[in-house]
Amino acid sequence: MVPLKKALSSSLGKKYLMAVSGLSIVGFLVVHLLGNLLLYSSDGTAFNTYAKGLHDLGPLLYVAEIGLIGIFGLHIVLAFMLTSKNKGARGSKYAGGQKSKGGPSYYSAASRNMIITGMVILVFLVTHVMHFKYGLFSSEAIAAKTTMIGDESSMDLYARVVEAFKDPKWVVFYVAVMTFVGAHMRHGFWSAFQSLGALNHRLEKPAVALGLIVAIVMAGGFLGIPVYIFLTQGLGA
Repeated sequence: MVPLKKALSSSLGKKYLMAVSGLSIVGFLVVHLLGNLLLYSSDGTAFNTYAKGLHDLGPLLYVAEIGLIGIFGLHIVLAFMLTSKNKGARGSKYAGGQKSKGGPSYYSAASRNMIITGMVILVFLVTHVMHFKYGLFSSEAIAAKTTMIGDESSMDLYARVVEAFKDPKWVVFYVAVMTFVGAHMRHGFWSAFQSLGALNHRLEKPAVALGLIVAIVMAGGFLGIPVYIFLTQGLGA
């Protein structure tokens, strides 16, 4: 295995780490979305049971959270390092050129502003964790609310989510940020494979199309939840 310090000392190593960390984040988001789909259940029992199951992992959950923080942190640092290095390069503002070698350009406004979309997502992640994990933006009653899962008392995370998404301001915020997530993922997904050297001219176009599909499914999956809760529980409540 190549040491992290050695990998960070070369542009190629940074691109590899950027790609691997990005794809790892996509994997996490897939799992996260699958768990969040339980929010479509009307009474919240399934989602709260899922949330309690994660909490009951104990030390393993903390290890996973620290690992995620490390991956996100590495991805952010690499993004700034690569952007700074490539800022003055001809025709490039983000790791890679503006045109695929010998073929059409797949770079768009989203690809040229990955740092901007990334920073929006970072602010969102901090807000999201503080909101739902710690109840920072929840009402006092909802932040303290518990529910029974079997014969054990557990935090009522479902109540926090529902309270938030009954408020149109939070719905608009989440939907807006998910469009940034989609834009970031659209470029990041296929360019990760390009950085890993897994694409040739024949595979490049399908990879770009797959990136668009992944972005639409993931962003749409996440933004559909606040919209659904607002329409079913927020209007007229």
